[in-house]
Amino acid sequence: MTAILLINGPNLNLLGIRDPKTYGTTTLKEIEDKSLKIAKELGITINNFQSNSEGALIDRIHAARENEDGIIINPGAYAHYSYAIRDAIDSVNLPTIEVHLSDIHKREAFRHHSVIKDVCLKQIVGLGEQGYYNAIKEIYEHLKAKGIAGKTPSALIIGAGAVGIGIGASLLEQGFTVDFVENSQAADCINQKGIKRIGIFKHLEFSQGAVKAYTDFHEISEQFDYILVCTKAMANTTISKTLFANKQLLSKHGKIIICQNGWGGHEKYLAYFPADKVYSARIITGFSKPEPNISEVTVHAAPIMLGSLNNAEINALQPLAEAIANGGIPCLVSNDIEKALWSKMLYNCALNPLGAILKLPYGRLMEIPYCVQIMNNIIDEIYTVMKASGYQSFWPSANKYKKVFYDSLIPDTADHYSSTLQDIEKKRHSEIDGLTGSVIEIAERFNIAVPCNKMLYNTIKAIEEDF
Repeated sequence: MTAILLINGPNLNLLGIRDPKTYGTTTLKEIEDKSLKIAKELGITINNFQSNSEGALIDRIHAARENEDGIIINPGAYAHYSYAIRDAIDSVNLPTIEVHLSDIHKREAFRHHSVIKDVCLKQIVGLGEQGYYNAIKEIYEHLKAKGIAGKTPSALIIGAGAVGIGIGASLLEQGFTVDFVENSQAADCINQKGIKRIGIFKHLEFSQGAVKAYTDFHEISEQFDYILVCTKAMANTTISKTLFANKQLLSKHGKIIICQNGWGGHEKYLAYFPADKVYSARIITGFSKPEPNISEVTVHAAPIMLGSLNNAEINALQPLAEAIANGGIPCLVSNDIEKALWSKMLYNCALNPLGAILKLPYGRLMEIPYCVQIMNNIIDEIYTVMKASGYQSFWPSANKYKKVFYDSLIPDTADHYSSTLQDIEKKRHSEIDGLTGSVIEIAERFNIAVPCNKMLYNTIKAIEEDF
């Protein structure tokens, strides 16, 4: 996804407060928001930055070499004397447009000359906020002529399971190029028949040739805007290492999104990739796979949520979220991904292992008092672990979560059988290590007893021992 840095220098954060005759009354926030809207219409990303510090502006321009394809800069008064900013722009070798709200050539004499102008494609002055919007369109056209902008968005999905195929169908429907990496018989089936999504959301079907499945990363020559990891969590150690060995598959601004149950998967990828490359997804929609190339959406409790656990910029995820949502599965970008993942941990850890052991759907577990007691204990233990480790869910206490859990979350997914049970029935290892196993690992780190979680974990592991 093509990205542009929109950078503003000193005092521009005061737009709307300063002399309206010279600067207008529009705030910088309004300009940034409208710029995002224009960029979205063009199919590009805008990353906004403002600072009164010359050093901070220089550092952000340097960072653009890796993060953006072009720069739009209003350097403010620095335009007239900052050779350091000029050198920074020159050094990153990115197409740059200089913008000034007022016509600097009609103001005080010292403002007439810009030391930055000669290292920019163009200087736009005196058009007010419209100067920014013209700059976005002009730099887009420049990048499009260079073959950088205007490309079809692309996604590589690692794992052609029910979740991967379900999301992939949304992306295909929205015009993405979608490929899979899958080492099971599903790869041949996808290459021969395409993929299909059925169930409670929009039904989608793509025939042979619309999508390709590879069995090995070395077979792939394309680069991708997004790489979605939709395998079981236990594969993260191998996948993160293999993906790093094939890092050329990730485009300059490419993002890795971990679409798994559990906690801690992102840490495997951070060992190889910087924080602004690694993102996470919370998926609380139920999927099943009736055939190797078919995904069925069985239940839905909340939108898929995309975000960063590393305080990285999340704006670049917006096109992906919108494509998934417009393709039929609700999806959004949020800064609350940590809370979302721990809320999902509470849900999965309370339901998945118990439902798998008893072979019961979620709704039936709530009807059995003994099961309710076990689930309450699981939730209480996890809240103790969260408090000690500093993690949060959307609910501040175990009791507040239990009310939502029993009043809403379980009833909304009452007929669903856990993915853990589905794995066990197919005699394959489940994600219990990323779920209950992660709770136990953190609990041991803080010397916290979690006996109910340990009992369910040990029971699932004992069942899997015979696979």
